[in-house]
Amino acid sequence: MIYQFLAHTVDIQRKKLLDKLVTTNVLSPDERESIKKQKVDSKVDVLMKMLETKSVAEFDSFLTSLSETGQQSVAGVVRQALHTAGQTGQNPLQQHLSGKIVSIKAATQPQLHRVRKKNGPLNMSK
Repeated sequence: MIYQFLAHTVDIQRKKLLDKLVTTNVLSPDERESIKKQKVDSKVDVLMKMLETKSVAEFDSFLTSLSETGQQSVAGVVRQALHTAGQTGQNPLQQHLSGKIVSIKAATQPQLHRVRKKNGPLNMSK
């Protein structure tokens, strides 16, 4: 569920998120260029697939980069969901690969409300 949440809420264009992810060594310059070559609708999906292979530290740096590029509410919901589910210290996107899904419903309702208010309703049908 976190995978779908991120896929529908991350704004990849916001304040040069991809450049920030390269600066923090979450992505390589080649990975950034691979994402940039994608169609607009596919860019976030490609980023999510790349993040599935990253370490816990790299995923945490991704969340920090979201916060530093004006997407604090998105990072906050993910962190709260992981904390509530007792799964901090893990990359939840790797769990997505193995079929273990962390529910974003574990996050607090006020945080979800702030994300919806800021980004519009979530479309989780993807």
